Amino acid sequence: MRKIDNYFKYFIKEVGKYNLGIHQLYSGISLEEINKYKEKLGVEFPNIYKRFLINFNGGSLL
Repeated sequence: MRKIDNYFKYFIKEVGKYNLGIHQLYSGISLEEINKYKEKLGVEFPNIYKRFLINFNGGSLL
């Protein structure tokens, strides 16, 4: 199991209150992948957003 950034432990606790099958968090991506998108899009991502992407890379409601 991957280690979750301490900053997001509260987030995980809150999301965990919902029933299974309601949402799905995606696996994180690497900093190298984030940097590829940064270069491709010509933007700088805020550090907290990078940390979120490294931990989860988004999610969806099912």
